[in-house]
Amino acid sequence: MPTPLLAVSDVLGERVVVLDRLPCTIGRRATNTLRLGGPEVSGEHAEIVLEDGTYLLRDKRSRFGTFVNGDAVTACGLEPGDRIRLGCGGGADIVFQTTAVARLQIHLSSGETLHAPLIGRRITIGRSLASDVVIPDASVSRHHAVIVRENGKYIIEDSSSLHGVVVNGKRIQGAVPLSVGSVLQFGTCRAILFLDDAVRPGTRPSPTAPGDDELSTGIRVGNVLPSLTETVGFARPAALPTEIYRQLDAARSIQKLLLPQTSPPVVGYRIFGDSQPCYAVGGDFYDFLELDNGRVGLVLGDVSGKGLGAALLAHFTQAIFRTALRYESRLDRVLPRVNEDICDRSLVHQFVTLCVCVLDPASGDLQYVNAGHCPPLIVRQGGATQFLTASSPVLGVSRAFGYDVQCCHLEPDSALVLYSDGFTECTNRDADEFGADRFARFFASRATAPPERILRELEAHLAQFGMANHQIDDMTLLLVQRTNLQVPA
Repeated sequence: MPTPLLAVSDVLGERVVVLDRLPCTIGRRATNTLRLGGPEVSGEHAEIVLEDGTYLLRDKRSRFGTFVNGDAVTACGLEPGDRIRLGCGGGADIVFQTTAVARLQIHLSSGETLHAPLIGRRITIGRSLASDVVIPDASVSRHHAVIVRENGKYIIEDSSSLHGVVVNGKRIQGAVPLSVGSVLQFGTCRAILFLDDAVRPGTRPSPTAPGDDELSTGIRVGNVLPSLTETVGFARPAALPTEIYRQLDAARSIQKLLLPQTSPPVVGYRIFGDSQPCYAVGGDFYDFLELDNGRVGLVLGDVSGKGLGAALLAHFTQAIFRTALRYESRLDRVLPRVNEDICDRSLVHQFVTLCVCVLDPASGDLQYVNAGHCPPLIVRQGGATQFLTASSPVLGVSRAFGYDVQCCHLEPDSALVLYSDGFTECTNRDADEFGADRFARFFASRATAPPERILRELEAHLAQFGMANHQIDDMTLLLVQRTNLQVPA
């Protein structure tokens, strides 16, 4: 029995949801299995249940109705390809599908095991939070590999990763087809491809020995993995409930959506950001904001601690900055208000360090406040580097703290680098830190290189330094490069 899927499109974006837990309640409230956004989506709008082998959609007395293929319904059996709409026109659009789902069982060098469904036609794999399959291991490149599904078959390609991709003991050079049971190597992490083709909702499939049955998809049937309710992306100690790990995976997905999906288009500049949490979710964040008079706001922050608690405060801080800077771009007014909010809503032991900047692209003038964060790095034309060492107190400790605004100028063919201490404080096996000096020397000759190339070379540089196998802190980078193009006045 193929796995049922929902292809969802609403104000929160486009995504694919596996119906591995029924009944599946749908609506705007956070308590629903599938939470949707939109002005016509009710708090508890509809549900999908399984009755006598048929997937049944039921309206739950929603305000604006539930529609299947354009017809209003109160209860309706679903067939593959049926289009579900919640609301008359401004709600969510959903397509019901059934398909066999391939999965990677990934064994990290730390000893943890994670399971990742391969949903979609193009699945990116890497350490970056922007990847479809995130492997949180330092030996894995940020953009390590891509798996493409073509005519029901899966093909893997290396994405110019540092350590390459190994399939069944051989390092690949081009596109290589996969079959169920293929053993993959990403850095020091080992992965096995399985096919989940017979998971009935509410049941737990038992592993079977690899067989020789061929499916119409061209993939050989191997072991069937536990459903997504068993473990999604994380190792699950038997004593802890599955729901915790479901929520952690949801938190990782939401954190990925809350970070900027694109860079602001600014003539004469390249602006780029990337963040890789140490765990499933992290306490680092960055953001870009388009302000009045063509100016651009930039912020990169780091919350004390790691994991889910740090991630919640990180995105609270990100949200209040987005709101504050839209209405007031004077940093000497913004920072005290943000600090008061964080003091009111954070735990006693929590604080936030960050650097926030306002850039005038026409002149290259930059105003910034460094609230206890790593000193920003300026790389000037010719490779001269300078750390901007002026600093103010951290956020969230005392409402009485004041914050000083500093100024600098970004010249053509120069760059501004904001970063978290995950880079400078990473250590090798001798416990030596990478340090600020090595970090500055790395960027000295790369002020105008393409950002993606800088990330690849930084990974290689850290590997050459001998960074330990496991990433021990979140790593976040925000890069502003000023080119020699003229910015319209």
